[in-house]
Order: sequence, then C-alpha cells, then structure tokens
Amino acid sequence: MIYNPNRFGNLFRLQVFTWAGLLIFGVLAGRLFYLQIFKSDSLLAESRKNAIRDVPVIPIRGNMFDRNGILLVDSYPYYSLTVTPKDYRSGTDSLISELLDTDTLTLQKKIREARRYSPFVPSVIFRDISFAQMVSLEEFGWKLSGINYRVDTKRNYPAQTRGSHIFGYLSEVTQKMIEKQPDEYSPGDITGGSGLEKFYESPLRGVKGHEFWLVNATGQLVGSWEDGGNNIPAVNGDDLYLTIDDGLQSYAELLMEGKTGGAVAIDPRNGEILALVSKPDFNLNQLSGLKNSTLWRDMVNDPSKPLFNRATLTRYPPGSTFKPFVGAVALQEGIITEDTKLVCRGVFTFGNRGFKCHGGVHGPIDIRTAIQKSCNSFFYQLMTKIPLDKLHAYGLEFGMGQGTGVDIFEQRNGLIPSTEYYDRVYGKRGWTKGFLISLGIGQGEVGVSPIQSAAYVATVANGGTHYKPHFVRKIFRKQTGSFEEIKVPSQKVTISSENIKIIREGMRKVVEAGTAVSAGLPDVQVAGKTGTAQNPHGKDHAWFICFAPFDNPEIAISVMVENAGFGAVAALPVARQMLKYHFYGKNFILAEEKKLGIAVLSGSGEVILSKTDSLRIAD
Repeated sequence: MIYNPNRFGNLFRLQVFTWAGLLIFGVLAGRLFYLQIFKSDSLLAESRKNAIRDVPVIPIRGNMFDRNGILLVDSYPYYSLTVTPKDYRSGTDSLISELLDTDTLTLQKKIREARRYSPFVPSVIFRDISFAQMVSLEEFGWKLSGINYRVDTKRNYPAQTRGSHIFGYLSEVTQKMIEKQPDEYSPGDITGGSGLEKFYESPLRGVKGHEFWLVNATGQLVGSWEDGGNNIPAVNGDDLYLTIDDGLQSYAELLMEGKTGGAVAIDPRNGEILALVSKPDFNLNQLSGLKNSTLWRDMVNDPSKPLFNRATLTRYPPGSTFKPFVGAVALQEGIITEDTKLVCRGVFTFGNRGFKCHGGVHGPIDIRTAIQKSCNSFFYQLMTKIPLDKLHAYGLEFGMGQGTGVDIFEQRNGLIPSTEYYDRVYGKRGWTKGFLISLGIGQGEVGVSPIQSAAYVATVANGGTHYKPHFVRKIFRKQTGSFEEIKVPSQKVTISSENIKIIREGMRKVVEAGTAVSAGLPDVQVAGKTGTAQNPHGKDHAWFICFAPFDNPEIAISVMVENAGFGAVAALPVARQMLKYHFYGKNFILAEEKKLGIAVLSGSGEVILSKTDSLRIAD
C-alpha cells in the first residue's frame, strides 16, 4: 500500500465544505422558516402595499338647517390632487408645477411633508384643483407615477343668511392634529376652523371609508382589489338642526350692515339663539375651498377685524342696561323695597366727588320710576349699599362675569368685579368705596358681550331662569338614522320672582313712557332698557335690550353698536325692526319699507329713525 499524504487533506476539506454547506443551508432554512411563520403577516402587509393601495374615501360633511328646516349649509364636490411618495418620480416636478400653475419649490415641500407622514399612503398635496387641471393631469397620467386625485367636498351656503361667525370656516389640518388623531386626519384634510364647524367637528366630519385598489409598477390604480369585497364605506357627517331663524338672522345682518357691533336674539323660554350678528363680518364662500393666502392675510390684517366675533368675544361696559340688574340685587338684599323712594337732586355727592344725573332732577322716586327715567343718582346710591361680592355672585347667576357656555369656542368671560379682583388689581389698600359708584350705572370695571347681555335680559324676561344660550337643537345621526335632542342646562337664579317682576314692570314703563317709547309695537307689549356706555377712546357705545310680549315673552334681544352715541338712537331701531320681523313677518317689513321708501331687505342696511328716536333723551 502506497501512502498518499494528499488523501487526508482532501478528506478534511470535503468535511469542512460539507459542514459549511449544511450550516449555510440551515441558516437559510431557519431564516425562511422565521419569515414564513413569524413574519408572514407583516411581510404580507408590506407586499400588499406594493400591489394594493388603501385609498381613503372622504365622507360628505354634515349639513346645517335652520329651526324651520331651511338648508343653511351643505357641500358640493371638488378635486384634490394626491401623491403616494413611494411611487413618485421627482423628474416630473416641472410638468406638474406647470399643469397646476404653481412653483416647484411649493410642490417639493408638499411631497416631503407627505413622505414624512407615510410613503405608502396617498396624501393630498393640492386642494380645489379645477376640472381643466384634473383633465390635463389625466392626459399625462402615464408619466406621473404616484399622482392621483380624489373627490373632496367644500361648503356651500344656499340660504339668505351669511352666518359668518355662527357657521365658521374650514381650514386645513395641522401637523399637530394629524399626530394627535392619525386615524381621523391625514395631510390635506380639512377641519372646522371656527364657529359651529369647529365646535361640532366630530359629528360633522363623519367617518372615512377605505377602498382597496390594485396598482401597477408605476403606482397607477388599475382595478378594484377582490371586486371591492374588502372596501369599507364612508359614513357621511351628521346634520345639525339649528335654533337660528334664517329670515330673522338675515334681516338682522342687513340691519347691522355698515355698523360695528353685535346683535343677539334669544328665546327666553329655552335659551335658543334665534339670531346672532357680528359686524363687520366676512363672506364664507371665499373660504369654502382652496384658501387664498392673500385674501386670508388681508382679512387678518383688516383694521375693522371682520374675523373677530363682537357678539361673543367682546367686553363692553353695558351702561344703563345694567341698572335693572343692580335694582334686582338691591331688592333681593333688602336694601330697598318696591316702595322705597330715594331722592335725586341732579347730583349725587360721595366724599368730595359729585356724580351727575344726566336726566335732570327727578326728586323722590321708587325703583320702577328710576328704571323708567334711567336715573343715575338712584343707582349711584344703591351701589354705596350693595356688597360688592353680592353683586358679583348674582351677576354670575345671570350669565355675566363668565363665559355663557354657548356652543362655539369663540367666547370671552365677562367682568363683574369682586373684592378679590380689586385687591389683585389695585392692592388691598389701593381702592375705596368710591371705585364702586360707577358700577351702579354699568360703567367702570364691568364688561359684557352682546350674548351675555341677551342671556341676562332673557333671564329677566322669563322670571328668573337662566338657560345656556345655544345654536343646535338636535343632531341627525347618519349611522343610526335617528335624531339626538340636545339637552340644555338651566338654573333658577336666587333673586325671587317677585323682585324680578318689579324690575320687569320698570322695564315695561321704559317703553310705555320712558327712554324707549319708540320700541313699542301696536299690539305687542314690549319691555326694554336703553344704554349709552362711555368710551374713553372715542364716541359712546349704544345699547338696547328688550323682550316681548311682556306677559309671555318669546324673544329677548340685545343690540350694541360701537361708537354710535345714544342707545335710543343707534341700537333701539335695530332691535325694534327685529321685533317687527319676529312678530309680523317678512311681508309686513316689505310693505313698511315700501311705504317709507327704504329697502333694508334688499340690502341697504338703512334703518329709518322715528321722531322719537332722534330726540336727545336720557338713556
């Protein structure tokens, strides 16, 4: 036997290669087993992302109707351009920019944002593209990998009412909203930006659906996956049935045209808002689709502040409209009775200061007459005796000094000062009783918005029950096909109905033979109170509050006109016409306008003053 030294080396190498091969095979087999058994679900999902596209179906936003079923807000379709970043080819930037009449930098920025959100999910990059642009994009579709479009909806306002600050506008979702609610929102989606659109965003928005489509190598949709068997239909948004009266609302808007301020009408029986106007306002149609950045910037910078809701966000001194409330507090606290008479000598002296009564010398008068004649001296005297914190506490019960809870987010707390407030602002020794005198006539550090004022007079009108003002009566739920009634909280104030009755009688005398005689209607008994609030920055603000009919009130109104002078001249005529519309209807107003030779309903916004209106009388 011949010894071969290479024989053992070859055998060793064979064994090494054999074991190495077995090891590699084992690793591959193990990896394959791991991928097929443990990672099959995730890998299947990834592969489906390449072959199947989940296309969101945007629901139609819910409608809004007025109290009589008139359609106020609905939606109609428009096209939005989407991109699936994974499939997009950057070489088509210039072509898309040209077709959309935009610049490539804007396009690239939107695509980067879409990629950060998800490379696999279609994201909206341009909303409200025209039909012509959509057709052009379709023609070049074979070049535009990852580019598609979807049908969205934008708002339409078919009724007379503008309702800018009631309905609110829509805006594009922010990155923060997407991160917070990824299941509801994706880039390019719209959401409520203000008003009811924002407050009721969840029910109005509806629920997105999902359609699953097969895609080709360039990311183009080529057919429905499994004949749509796995599609999830969208649920359209719920409908809101509002408390607003379209006719009264649109008429009040015309009456306030050219003015700056707010007007609010409330049903004192339940807190339903019949009309709410803030002027200046804006045209919602201009913000219903693709938001024009120049237009938006002009609105934001407009010195008249049309986006600002003066009916709910302001804090004006209420002037003499505050006097009935002060009188009610004095009655409840036992400071006076209905028969108590205080003497008005034309000037009330407190310490070394004199406070004038601009209505002249009234002599000894009771609370009813003091309200009727709007005697400053009477209420100055009351404020020397009313505990400040009592005034504050009762004010909160009437809806002043705090937010009203109305169902829009744009509202501001009022101000009814307390001891704590004065201590904080001036220091415990920095203020005296003299600081409180002007509160008796609604001046000084007291402030309300028109809606707070309307809620206050509604509470007086119904005898002492404060209802939360609200815009929505019920919601029609699309998923259940049923209505959901809105339950509104109410609270009885602690001022007795007997004392409120005395105040109501004083307000009736204001219209019968006081500072607001022109607010009276032939067959409807009206109670009210004028107010002229001093304004250190310009002309006085004009106020008027009222309710009717006196015995069974069904409407309470507050009107405030900035820098307009006497309440009886500037604010009262608006409220009077609103009362006429409510009780007599549109045809009566048209006949009246024809007789007087004016045309408020046609859009002039003119309000003719009667001889009584134009008299220079106390507020």
